[in-house]
Amino acid sequence: MLILRQMPDPLRLRPMPANEAYRRAFYSRWGKEAAIVCAPTRGVEYPPFTQRLSIKTARGGRERYFLADSGRTLSVDDDSFLVLNDGRTYASLVESEREIESYTIFFAPGAGEEVAAGMNRLLPRLLDGNTSRPAIEFTECLQPHNRLVTPVLTRIRRQLDEGHDDESWYEEQLLLLLERMIANQRRVVGQADDVKALKRSTRTEIHRRILLATDYIHAHFEKDIALDVLASVACLSKYHFLRLFTAIHGITPNAFVHRKRARVAGRLLASSAFTMDEVALRVGYAARSSLFRQMRRWRKR
Repeated sequence: MLILRQMPDPLRLRPMPANEAYRRAFYSRWGKEAAIVCAPTRGVEYPPFTQRLSIKTARGGRERYFLADSGRTLSVDDDSFLVLNDGRTYASLVESEREIESYTIFFAPGAGEEVAAGMNRLLPRLLDGNTSRPAIEFTECLQPHNRLVTPVLTRIRRQLDEGHDDESWYEEQLLLLLERMIANQRRVVGQADDVKALKRSTRTEIHRRILLATDYIHAHFEKDIALDVLASVACLSKYHFLRLFTAIHGITPNAFVHRKRARVAGRLLASSAFTMDEVALRVGYAARSSLFRQMRRWRKR
């Protein structure tokens, strides 16, 4: 298992003769075994690369992921985590005035299928030696931190921060994390059933489109986001988008944007030297009074 407390050097990963020894050593393990990367950075950019199943978080700022097949941009920050499936090709970027923590766990080949198969099989079938491993596919959208997945991520990060390198312990935790991720995926799929539609396939598609617009908000919350832009991202009319987004999230798209801004502003005020006016501008408000009003509104929600 690879445990990295510094970001892999993208310059040394370039295919150049001077980098050959570094690249050979790195790729002899990368993608062939599990890897945990938890490191501070202000700026790092990786070109598109095909990766293993992974779960990603960030603290103190945001990290952007650019999915090659769909052209989507996903921004991970303190509010969310992101699962990207095995074999997905994407680039990533951190560009920040202050240090953030990039935290990603890459799973060993076949680990997700192994855990999913174990969760789906009854004990007698396990004892009979049934080794079939169905393919597993996660919904690739930002997920709010929750009591299912986040505690395991936090426990692993705490051990990393304390300098522990017990690979057996980390291996156990990664299997437990996969179990929680699969259970969370079932919950995400179940959310589609809350959408009022006649066919399950229709409910699933509607849910997927609303999540696309939700990810767009997370990536662009500091900008003015018109309702018709979000509806366009979801490929829905404005009326249907508004109704369906509110049904799934419990608040309107506009309220979702303001809540996101208030949460980011709260973290900036608590962890930086920015003034209230500076923070207001950074999260999308022209005046501190607007920010203060929204922070008061969402303080306990």
